[in-house]
Amino acid sequence: MAAYNMTEEQMKELKDSYLQGGRSLEELLAVPNPLKDRLKGAEAQRLRSHFASYSLHPVDCDDFERCSALMTGSVPRLRKLWLGDLQAVGGGAAGKALTREKWESYRDSPNKLPVYDILQVGAFTQLMATAAIPDNYFEALDFLIACGISVEGVDIAGHTAFQHSVSCTPLARDLRWSERLLNASKDSIAAVNHRSRYSSTGLHSCIMTYNRPGEDEMRLEVANWLLDRGANADIPDGDGTTARRMAIRLRSQAFSQAISDRDVAREADNGYCSAGCQKLDWAHHKKPSKRHVPSPASTTMLVALPAVPDGANPVSTWTAALDTYVYGSTPTPGLKIRLGVLLALVALYALFARCALSD
Repeated sequence: MAAYNMTEEQMKELKDSYLQGGRSLEELLAVPNPLKDRLKGAEAQRLRSHFASYSLHPVDCDDFERCSALMTGSVPRLRKLWLGDLQAVGGGAAGKALTREKWESYRDSPNKLPVYDILQVGAFTQLMATAAIPDNYFEALDFLIACGISVEGVDIAGHTAFQHSVSCTPLARDLRWSERLLNASKDSIAAVNHRSRYSSTGLHSCIMTYNRPGEDEMRLEVANWLLDRGANADIPDGDGTTARRMAIRLRSQAFSQAISDRDVAREADNGYCSAGCQKLDWAHHKKPSKRHVPSPASTTMLVALPAVPDGANPVSTWTAALDTYVYGSTPTPGLKIRLGVLLALVALYALFARCALSD
């Protein structure tokens, strides 16, 4: 039964069925490398439910000073922490590399959030409260990027800060913020199509909708933004669902149309979304990409077929005309047989139509 036809009680039963079986939440949170432990079914739902119900607070963090400096977007405090760590390892180029590695490997809170995620929690909390991210958070973001700290760190669910920023969960987005994170990535196509521990992408996240006022419009804006930057709608999540299929299941014509429009535009360029997209997940993407490339055999042609002289064979007459139109000469025997079969069917249809009219 489709989710949009379910009662509240049926939805609860479905959720409970997902929460049965698999590893416990404690075991899922203890995994050292999230991206090497892909989740689906009950385990994926269990971790999703945990993330949806958890609210970060500095008191939950092991490094209160660093966490609070990030959550408040305080550049002076962040700079003091950075310089302190740099001085502790002797400074210089080697010291900077060690300090950068320390900040990149830093994870805090039960969800093992990296520095950009913690900064983003503070920024988006302000966005929800004031409808705008304060300038000091953008300054803090620029400071961390200038220090060379990678934006590609992941939390316990395998999400990057960029992926969280386009999820529209909570119901908020600032595409200026997302753009800065994307521009700081090593490979923008790989960043847009990054797959979390659930194997889902940012496009999966923003297409999920709950039909709250204004939500569809916001999510569609983000989906279009992602598609314009190379998002692949045919990457399956852990349960085998692509963003394209998700849009169909949700009966969202707007999302489906947005995906279809990009298909046409991309395939008209070179037959593939992009070199990065092709390399990223070619095993899953090759069939959907080829699906949109027209082949000569399927190309529609309008040919003015000549009148058939009395006593002549209509199939032979029309085949000769089509040969001349397409090839300018007689095609190979095998192709001629196929064309003959096609035109024979046309002739039979015309004969039946004539008989029907005469009756």
